[in-house]
This record gives sequence, C-alpha cells and structure tokens, in this order.
Amino acid sequence: MSHIKPLWWLAGLSLASMGAIGTANAACSIDLSSLKSASPPEHQGIAAGHLTSAVFHPDAMDGAQFIKVDNQESYPPSIVGMWRFQFSPELGGDFGTVLWHEDGTEIMISAARDPAAGDVCMGAWKRTGKYTYELNHIAMGHDGPPGNPPSPTFTNTVHLHEYITLSQTGNSYSGHINAVISAANPDHPFDESNVIARVSGTIKATRVEP
Repeated sequence: MSHIKPLWWLAGLSLASMGAIGTANAACSIDLSSLKSASPPEHQGIAAGHLTSAVFHPDAMDGAQFIKVDNQESYPPSIVGMWRFQFSPELGGDFGTVLWHEDGTEIMISAARDPAAGDVCMGAWKRTGKYTYELNHIAMGHDGPPGNPPSPTFTNTVHLHEYITLSQTGNSYSGHINAVISAANPDHPFDESNVIARVSGTIKATRVEP
C-alpha cells in the first residue's frame, strides 16, 4: 500500500526546492495568538415544540440561563462538534480530528504529524448560509525533524481557506480548500507575501457522536 504524504510534506518539498531555507516541513503550532476570532454565529431558532439538551448554572442567578450542550438538536443542524476529517491527495491526504466551537473558533489535530513536531493548528469560521460555512485556518511551519525539543526555527505558513457544506442530517460535511504556502519573513512572522506554492483540494468529514 502506498503512503500518502500530508499537506505539511508538500510545504516542506516546496521550501526545499528553493534551496534557501533547507529542509523544512509545514507544521501546526500552538502559538497562534494573532489569530482573529470570528464573531459568534447567529443562533438559529428552535422549531416549535422541539426540545434541546441543556444544562442549568444556578451559581449565576443574575443572568441565569440554560446553555445548550447538544448542537445537533438545533434546526438547521450546526457544524459545532467533533469530526473525523480526510484531505484529498492534492492536499497530501492528511487526516485526523477537528473541533468546531460555538464561539467561531476551530482546532485541527493532524494524525499525519508527529506531536513532538507540532500537529495542532487553528482557525476562525463563520456561517454563510443555512448549511454553508467558511473557515480561515492557519498552520505554522518549522525546520528539521522532531528533536528534544523540536527545532524552533519558523520557516513557513500554510494558510487554508475552506468552503464547507454541511449535510442536512448534520452528520457529515464536505468542501473545497484553497491552500497558500508562504516562506517565513523572520522580521515579520505574519507576513505571507512570499508565496511559494498554491494548492487546491477537497475535505470530507464525519461527526463523532457523543
């Protein structure tokens, strides 16, 4: 069986071909403090006579309210929750799990990355239609193989824009992804003007049930 290399390998190949930074791999990073959070999605109305799972917090009586804990009870269904995802071969065939949070943020964990090298990246999303969403997702890269600790040298950014359609059942989604890979500017770490590759592909995901 052939091994499908992840999107992060694609970025490393692009950088290596430049001969300017050496061997590098695009990796996820925990430090994404500059990522702007999207505004919380608009809450959709619950159909008449429809119940939704909730939890009550009596310790906040001044503004007491029930808080939803099951987004599948909403109509139309929400993308909020945990998912198993798979990228298409054009994006390296990466796979893993992803969390879409109700506050408009997203966290992805790549199963194709060694955790010691960084396998977590993040994004901000918004709802654009009854079943459609847009995600602005950023992964940061560093050079060299995993070590003790991994090399901290920042080398490149993989910036993904995803256009997602949720199924009417709310149990799966699919979409198109445009990826832009940029070489790092040491003086301006969030400068993505030095583009070294552009790749497009698709994503499919299935919901992880509680």
